[in-house]
Amino acid sequence: LGNAPEAVMLFTDGMDNLDRRPMMPASCPPVHCIVDQASVNLPFLSSVCLSTGGHWLKADYLPMLRPQTTLSGIQTDQSGEDFVMGEDGFVCCPDHRLHLQWPIGEEGVWICGVRGGVRKLSVQLRAGKDLKEYDFDLGTAPEVAAGAAPLLGYLLARQQYAAVERDGAVMGMDLTKVRADLAVKYGFCSPESSLLMLYDPEQFVENGIDCPKEHPAHAKWKAETAGASPEVKKGEIGEPKTEEQMKVVSRLAEVLKSYVQTPIPPQASEEQRRQ
Repeated sequence: LGNAPEAVMLFTDGMDNLDRRPMMPASCPPVHCIVDQASVNLPFLSSVCLSTGGHWLKADYLPMLRPQTTLSGIQTDQSGEDFVMGEDGFVCCPDHRLHLQWPIGEEGVWICGVRGGVRKLSVQLRAGKDLKEYDFDLGTAPEVAAGAAPLLGYLLARQQYAAVERDGAVMGMDLTKVRADLAVKYGFCSPESSLLMLYDPEQFVENGIDCPKEHPAHAKWKAETAGASPEVKKGEIGEPKTEEQMKVVSRLAEVLKSYVQTPIPPQASEEQRRQ
């Protein structure tokens, strides 16, 4: 035809008996996956759409006619060694090492992370054939007050959680454990975790959690835990045995002693076995 296609419509359920996952070339136009069957390989179709900037469509094909704005790349002044080893403290979300095209919705896009040793950041946005690049000098970024740290930390945690969900869809992997670890690390509620509200000093003691100094129950919790020795439970591993356990040990000892003292009968000869 002479001209490269502007978009591709892919009619498939994404199923493959050998679980093969073809890689999309970097110059591939947006691939729109048409979902018109009850059973589809959604992780694979999501991977195709995310890696090319396409949509997965069901019944309504109009979104295909509108150019999808995507975050197509993040470049930094990070050295090649730090890019591979990641020892300069730089953290970027979405991950700048993944060459994916993240769709940008009406709410825009957040780029979060930890600056580390990086000072230059370049972001590429694509809408159809149009490509725009935005440069940021992190070295001139203003310092924020310490009180903003919890808000910025929550924002980073939320974006990391969303990125793990997208990465799992792209890679076709179950990253539930990773999402659960993020929720526990940053202390927010998610489908993989839940929040436990602690009010009374007894609740802190029962859950083995130190009561923060600014908590109203801190004084009572400290008084209850001061000088308290850990409870010793007989019968547990490493602790004294209970009376019932000692009886079992004695009985086993008698059986073993009887077995050792009983001589092994001589083996019958071949002639004796024939008789």
